[in-house]
Amino acid sequence: MSVVLEMLPVLPVVVVVVLAAALLSGPLGRWLPAARWLVWLLISAFGAVLAVTLTPVAGPGPWAWRTGVPGQPVCDLASFAVPGLHQLLLLDQTSLNVALLVPLGVACALLPRRSQVVVAAAFGALLPSAVETAQGVVTSLHRVCSGADLADNLTGFAVGLVVGLVLRPLIPVERRLPGGAPAAGQPAAGAGSSLGDVSDAEHPNLVGTGLRR
Repeated sequence: MSVVLEMLPVLPVVVVVVLAAALLSGPLGRWLPAARWLVWLLISAFGAVLAVTLTPVAGPGPWAWRTGVPGQPVCDLASFAVPGLHQLLLLDQTSLNVALLVPLGVACALLPRRSQVVVAAAFGALLPSAVETAQGVVTSLHRVCSGADLADNLTGFAVGLVVGLVLRPLIPVERRLPGGAPAAGQPAAGAGSSLGDVSDAEHPNLVGTGLRR
């Protein structure tokens, strides 16, 4: 419970991130193109990770990486270890670190195009390393650079990816027009991509013209 209380000062930042994601989801949804709720989830999850991990804490405390001991390592990578199932069942820093990256993994796996999924998955896998590096280098954050946190975050992101890939065939993720039709660049399911897929009943004038394949 103490870990949850330590995170309370970060909650206003997370709320701002979630509200900003709602405003940005429309324009970015047209660019991806993806359903607005999915874009909102992607932005919110990414912003929440940055808010929780890079918001400065109020002075050196239990999360401060510098102890004043000569030779103290900048980052304790020796603590890197994939958390076990029994650790995930407890409400502590380990389980919260894992849960933090799960929504981002789900959002990355649900992106409409496979190329987007690959790029987003690669970016998400590198994000925990970038965060831990920033926590170790930017001393004003008073944060811990920890191999254990890195393992927890990577585990959460991997779990989110798996969950997203399982849900992907079951959830419509493309951006749709008000009438329910897919947005430009997203053909409807079963729609053909060439003239040869157009039925004779829809375009009888194409029969015998040499345009059909």
